[in-house]
Amino acid sequence: MLCNLQKVIPCNNGSMSVPTPHTSFPSFLSDYPAFAKGAFRVFQLVQKAGLKADCKLYTTLISTCAKSGKVDTMFEVFHEMVNSRVEPNVHTYGALIDGCARAGQVAKAFGAYGIMRSKNVKPDRVVFNALITACGQSGAVDRAFDVLAEMSAETHPIDPDHVTVGALIKACANAGQVDRAQEVYKMIPRSSTEC
Repeated sequence: MLCNLQKVIPCNNGSMSVPTPHTSFPSFLSDYPAFAKGAFRVFQLVQKAGLKADCKLYTTLISTCAKSGKVDTMFEVFHEMVNSRVEPNVHTYGALIDGCARAGQVAKAFGAYGIMRSKNVKPDRVVFNALITACGQSGAVDRAFDVLAEMSAETHPIDPDHVTVGALIKACANAGQVDRAQEVYKMIPRSSTEC
């Protein structure tokens, strides 16, 4: 996977970004085995070298914050990304929503989802699953089922997968709604439950 790092070149009317096509993201990180701790160091090195971070690098930083439980830092990185005029994609929003879900911050998860929708970025299954997980962790079971309904209402409907069903079952179980969890279990295709 290539990371489209760009060199900022001064020109007559400001500066322009020129791609540096031979910079590979994994090789750039090879000197940083502690990736989670080194992600921001990499970002600093990119900036110091006069390169401009792209969507993939920002999304990686957001995902690193999400997995570390650093929700405030995650949103700081997101705002830095937007202020740098780098357009977030579905993966960026998915990482934001996942971070909120992991931290049990359902309002922030839906806030990020609202921003995503306002920018006309189409959600994918990962985004919906993260929203359902956030709902489940906060006890908002009905809202989790609203998200499931929204998946089906998309222009190109998104079918629930094992992650979706698992998140719904967990949401129901956490709320003490065992009967509802059993109904969700019936959503799993019969061939998936046979050993």
